[in-house]
Amino acid sequence: SRSEAIFLASALPVIFTPEAASAATAFTGNAVPSALAAYGHYFSLIGILGCIMTERLTIKPNMSPEEEDLIAAADIGLGLFGVLIAYTGYLRAVEYEKGFDFYSHEPLFWLKVAFVGVFGAASFFNTIIIIQR
Repeated sequence: SRSEAIFLASALPVIFTPEAASAATAFTGNAVPSALAAYGHYFSLIGILGCIMTERLTIKPNMSPEEEDLIAAADIGLGLFGVLIAYTGYLRAVEYEKGFDFYSHEPLFWLKVAFVGVFGAASFFNTIIIIQR
């Protein structure tokens, strides 16, 4: 049909131009590691949320030893997920995404970095109290 012929005719310059082909496949070498870093980053966000919810729903006066153990496990998970989010965030900012030059000029990026630092510092007190029990 006429519309198919027009489509094919318009696609010919792209198909037979090596620059277009190389541009289309420029990031395929890093596609899997980039996706794994992104999924790890999102997974750690969900894990942090789960640990915080577990702590929030479990903490109460006169907790049983089992509840204290659950709080300790959630705090360990929170620390591990915090390390994972920092590591995958570093990978995404420096290695796989648009590069650090792009993110270093973005105020929202620095707000996120500051939030991770404040959150880590704020959870340090809770960790010390849990360890002392």
